Amino acid sequence: MFEDDRSYYQHRAEVEIERAQSATVPSVVQAHYQLAEAYLGKIAANEPVKVKSS
Repeated sequence: MFEDDRSYYQHRAEVEIERAQSATVPSVVQAHYQLAEAYLGKIAANEPVKVKSS
């Protein structure tokens, strides 16, 4: 996984957590947390970071 990908997934997870925390409908809260978990799962599944060469 490239560092750019890792950063993207991390950012998306953070956004989904923020959205979950501001949501008021339980099913919407759950959906946002599930999306955050999916993004974090992609990071965890690809631990090694590939370094881009210039």
